[in-house]
Amino acid sequence: MIVRTAHRSCRFIGFSIMLILWMGLSDAQATGTKVVVRALAKDAMFIGTSMGGANLIIRDVESGAILAEGRTHGDTGSPVTVIQEPRKRGRPLSDPSTAKVETSLNLLEPTLVSIEARAPASQRQSRIKASTQLWLLPGKDIEGDGVILEIPSFAVNILSPQPAERVQLSSLQSVPITLNVLMMCGCPITPDGLWDANQYEVAGIVKHNGIPVDTVSFI
Repeated sequence: MIVRTAHRSCRFIGFSIMLILWMGLSDAQATGTKVVVRALAKDAMFIGTSMGGANLIIRDVESGAILAEGRTHGDTGSPVTVIQEPRKRGRPLSDPSTAKVETSLNLLEPTLVSIEARAPASQRQSRIKASTQLWLLPGKDIEGDGVILEIPSFAVNILSPQPAERVQLSSLQSVPITLNVLMMCGCPITPDGLWDANQYEVAGIVKHNGIPVDTVSFI
């Protein structure tokens, strides 16, 4: 009995050593894979430091684990390249200073990931989420322009009246309303400008006790 017990213990120890070696080998096979992600305002520029950047999360779709997260940092890019010149396949939209998040993921196998952007980070009232999915392959870097997520809509700030300001309906004649409307990258919308204010429509819905009572045109 003593011999048989010792023999089983030796087999168990041997199996444990093999398991540990196999796990170590698996870790050693993980391959660093670079991934660049950018957020691009629809019909405008990249979302960078001037608007607080875009908050990005990369997740493993199968497990839900967060593989990387960060915030884009850098400038908005060249308006000539991004907006004015016709886009041509293979020609980069970005340059080395254009806002991005760059990370390196250790991958054991092809991995389906989701990439989520919430932007602009400094404009919470206007923040939009955009996401996509793609397969990442170990050792196959995604650089250059990288993965570009498009962020639609506009950044809208109500300058007046102030959020805490109250008016008496009994004495109300009119309420001046002033808005600041920007592209999501922070680019200005001006009459006859690159983003021509004459080509946009801005309106507000007036509600009383939650019920719409009027529509106000700002442009």
